[in-house]
Amino acid sequence: MNKKIMTFIIVGVFALALVSAGLVTYLSNTSHVDVQVSSPMEISMDAGFPLELYGGDSVVITSTTINHASVPVENVLIEVKVLDFDGVGITYTHSDTTWTGDIPVCVFGDDAYYYIGLAGGFTAPVGYDMVSTATIIADTALEPREYNAEVKVITATSRAC
Repeated sequence: MNKKIMTFIIVGVFALALVSAGLVTYLSNTSHVDVQVSSPMEISMDAGFPLELYGGDSVVITSTTINHASVPVENVLIEVKVLDFDGVGITYTHSDTTWTGDIPVCVFGDDAYYYIGLAGGFTAPVGYDMVSTATIIADTALEPREYNAEVKVITATSRAC
């Protein structure tokens, strides 16, 4: 083969590869976006922690539950989970503008659960901003030690018991 033709073919193949690589980069250009999703429901409490109670004492805690989403949040419950507890010796009463009453306890494994809301959950409409009070009464026979609780909004289908 002629040297000129061979050089032309090599340069042509190189140019074609370069254009193809540039075209692939152009066509497959991507953007990267980080998105952080937060729970639409927020619960805040006014009580100072840790709380110290003697058996037979009670404490009142005011809490606020807010829907920050721009859509209604459906079928939710507020779950109070007392860790490593048999569920005997604490009475929990809830009060807000819609209802007041004792919250029954259910036990699953080593934890006790108190659920606020109808069994099937409630709907927090856009702008939901509910202030409520909880009265926690420790029985005089309650085992003296430190108890830990978690309070969160869950879907009604994910309740433990």
